[in-house]
Amino acid sequence: GSIYSDWSETWQFEVSETGVGIEENNLVDEVKLYPNPAQNQATIESNVKISSVKIMDYTGRILLNKSNVNATQQQLDLSDLGAGMYLVLVKTETGNQTVKTLVVQ
Repeated sequence: GSIYSDWSETWQFEVSETGVGIEENNLVDEVKLYPNPAQNQATIESNVKISSVKIMDYTGRILLNKSNVNATQQQLDLSDLGAGMYLVLVKTETGNQTVKTLVVQ
């Protein structure tokens, strides 16, 4: 019985910590994308460090993929993208992912 109990308590602790972390992160992650609409470049800014940025078209094709950003601000070169609407997926060091719509003129 004690082995099961130890495992169970450890498991509950981990779940509890994760749950608390997720709630807090949803409150603090603030991601901004500007200018929008954009032309040749845009900036992503966050109050927590950004770990990665992906730009996708609406078919799900990844057009730009920056990993290991490790900064609160990231410039995006949009000169290779045609005019249209894109999805910008921003993942922060807290593990949260924010999706923004970007219009390129």
